[in-house]
This record gives sequence, C-alpha cells and structure tokens, in this order.
Amino acid sequence: MERAIPVLFIGFVFLNACTSTSFTRTGFDEPSARPAGPCSAVVLEHPPTDRRFIEIGFCTTSVPGGGVITDKTPTAIRELQQCACQNGGNAIIFHGEGESGVQSAFGYSQQRVKAHATVLFVFPKEP
Repeated sequence: MERAIPVLFIGFVFLNACTSTSFTRTGFDEPSARPAGPCSAVVLEHPPTDRRFIEIGFCTTSVPGGGVITDKTPTAIRELQQCACQNGGNAIIFHGEGESGVQSAFGYSQQRVKAHATVLFVFPKEP
C-alpha cells in the first residue's frame, strides 16, 4: 500500500500536465484548399474586412502553466494555430484566455491557461 500512493500521485500529475486541444466545426462550407507546408495561421483580433473568408469552426485549448511566474499565452496561441491548420484554416480570431487551477484530493494544483479562437479560411485578396 505504501507504493500505491506515490504511483497514484505521479499518474495524477502526469495526466494534469498534458495540453489538450479540441476542434468543433461550425460552418456549412468546406475550405476550397488545405493550407500547404508548415502551419502559418495568421492571428487576428477581428474578421478581415478587405477579403472574403469562411468560418470553419473553433478551437479550444488548455495548456499547463501560467500565473505569476510564466506567461503561457504564446504557447496557447501556437496550439490554436496548429489546430486551425490541421482542420483547414489559415487564420484564427483569438478570443483571449483565462487561467484556472486544478483542484485535487491533494489540494490546489498547477495553473492552466485556457484559450479559444474562431477558425477561418481567408481567401487571397482580389485585385
């Protein structure tokens, strides 16, 4: 029984240290082409007004870390960009993040940065 507690604790810490990201499709339209090459989804504050785009869905992520010591927002944004690229998007509208802690039987655990973004496929600017 003495060995069971450390194993359970290590398993709990390991499960809570993972980044989780999910995608939910919201639009009817499929993007006309998947972005080629390495992921380069553009981060926007608002939908573009100078070109056509379609909304594909939204991505959410939860990244371990954050708080007073480190800012994990850039890591969360990179996760959202990867999610967009994997699902046919080439841009995201970043909607911000929040921090939360994980409650466990052992007390308060690590901080997590939670962020979400709308995934867009933005067409090239027409001449």
